[in-house]
Amino acid sequence: MLRCMLWTFQPLTLKSIYVIPVLKLITRILDRIDENMDDTLSNVEGAQGQLHKYLTSVSSNRWLIIKIFIVLLVLLLIFIVFVA
Repeated sequence: MLRCMLWTFQPLTLKSIYVIPVLKLITRILDRIDENMDDTLSNVEGAQGQLHKYLTSVSSNRWLIIKIFIVLLVLLLIFIVFVA
């Protein structure tokens, strides 16, 4: 057992002293980027759903606006023909 531990032991070098913390930092940064990408993806999907609901609402309101415009034109024609 001791022999196995001695076999896997590697002396610390300047490379391992500086590289290992940098690799850990890069790993943490990449994990945060991955989490942010997941959050962003869910936000974009939610926004697309809200825009689709808004488009449906606007499309149904478009006919209401057209009907109101037609009624106003009819009232304007009645006013012009009978009052003026």
